Amino acid sequence: MVEYFKEFVEFENKAAKLNGKPNAYVGWTTGYETTQLREEILEIWKEVKPLYQQLHAYIRRALAEQYKGKVAKDGLIPANILGDMWGTSSRVFTSF
Repeated sequence: MVEYFKEFVEFENKAAKLNGKPNAYVGWTTGYETTQLREEILEIWKEVKPLYQQLHAYIRRALAEQYKGKVAKDGLIPANILGDMWGTSSRVFTSF
């Protein structure tokens, strides 16, 4: 996937240059009403991160208890458990 992503970034940067932008990042972020989008996003993330970590730990522990030996009680939740972020491809433990 890394090689495909590198190629994707190259194409995105070429497209941005054809549209008069120095790179894809500038192209993606110039439509917002701020010149400090990155800093504002990082500040918001600092505020929400503790809640995110608590929710992640709660869900991970509940899954670990329900599916003993399949999910670690600490660390990452396996991607195949919850599907994509829209819930359209959830395969809830079909691979186990």
